[in-house]
Amino acid sequence: PSEPRTGDSVQLTILEVFDKELAAQGNVPVHSTVWRKLNSETVVEGDMLPSSATERGDVWVVEVVASDPYGASVPASETVSIYNTPPSVGDVGLERDGTGVESSHTCIPQAIQDADGDAVTFKYKWYAGPGTDSLQQLDNDGATLIPSAAMLGGKEKRLWKDDVVQCTVTPFDGFANGDEMQS
Repeated sequence: PSEPRTGDSVQLTILEVFDKELAAQGNVPVHSTVWRKLNSETVVEGDMLPSSATERGDVWVVEVVASDPYGASVPASETVSIYNTPPSVGDVGLERDGTGVESSHTCIPQAIQDADGDAVTFKYKWYAGPGTDSLQQLDNDGATLIPSAAMLGGKEKRLWKDDVVQCTVTPFDGFANGDEMQS
């Protein structure tokens, strides 16, 4: 990937131009590849930096030396930074506290993951309306929607017995938002 994240493996691609005449004689370069993590003693050999070695904030330098029967090249190097992986929510539950029109609804994020191990917080959006085609976004933004406090455009929004209520959750790990997930 062009911007690898925590848990991504990074594959080195070598683009080279070599003499076809020498190659026909069996003089094809062999490559030696070493990955070095900056400010660390960690070294990985080979064309691939494994996913187990990548964490947010790491900076790796990959060094390649080409050699053939006539000698070795000057080392070529490239730097790769590892970026934050946004958190994810696998599912969103919606629990209702009772059966009446004044029953509160609670939006519950489930199967929360953050590859970087960051604490995850959530942003909530609430929608209500007579059917899924006519939902309106409410002003409320907490994990629980209390019908008597429902607001739409700064005004009280009455919820009716047959109204459909939905919520969405967006996870945030202190660095990036994950994808929004709907109940």
